[in-house]
Amino acid sequence: CPLPTRAGALILYARLQGTSAYEEILPLTRSSDHRLRDLSLPALATTRNPRAVGVLCGMARDASQPTNTRGLALVSLRLFRNQPQVLETARALLEDEEARLRQRAAQVLNSLGDKEALPLLKTAQTRELDLDTEWALRDAVNSLEARQRRRR
Repeated sequence: CPLPTRAGALILYARLQGTSAYEEILPLTRSSDHRLRDLSLPALATTRNPRAVGVLCGMARDASQPTNTRGLALVSLRLFRNQPQVLETARALLEDEEARLRQRAAQVLNSLGDKEALPLLKTAQTRELDLDTEWALRDAVNSLEARQRRRR
């Protein structure tokens, strides 16, 4: 099957089986085929098994992994709201050397509504040299500040 079909099937399987699919999907995250490994990350998160948090955070932080793999692991963590390890990982990746990862970290922190990350986002924004990443940081700051104002 083509990769998009396989990815959809894995996510559907994870959604239907829930946490019990974790054990079956986990080996795919260690595949030597980077395409298979990458499409397994969102499926692993979709199981919503708490053990997936450590695996995904580890992959997101692992500089030996390809940037795309790290980014997919990070974005997949959005399904685990309010998990301290998820927030710590996204915050740490605001300082990664890869602009795409800094950009994704800002997007994840924004989608998680992490208002405590505002000072980190503002600091990262002032030193950012990549224009697309600067815009993602600016968007996250503006969105989180707007949420704070609405809550007051």
